This record gives sequence, C-alpha cells and structure tokens, in this order.
Amino acid sequence: MIGILLSVVIFNIIAFKVNKRLTLTQIVQIWTFTLAFQLLFDLIVEFKLRSY
Repeated sequence: MIGILLSVVIFNIIAFKVNKRLTLTQIVQIWTFTLAFQLLFDLIVEFKLRSY
C-alpha cells in the first residue's frame, strides 16, 4: 500500500513539474485518476491473479 501511494505521489510530482500551467480542476482530476488507476490495478493483481 505504501508503494502504491508513493508511486502516485512521484508520478504526480513529475507531471506537475513538466506542465506548469494547470488549473486546480485539472490537478484534482489528475490526482483522482492516478489514484483510482493504481488502486484498480492493485486490486486486479491481488484478487484476480492472486499475486503478491
């Protein structure tokens, strides 16, 4: 779980460093999408593929 949250934070920091002209709405959408995508991927790997 720590790895998922750390990867989301690192990805978003890199995304915001590259593109500096983002509105607050776009920042919230990016955070929401990356967090949801990472958690969905983790759930699929854990329960469907029975990994980890």
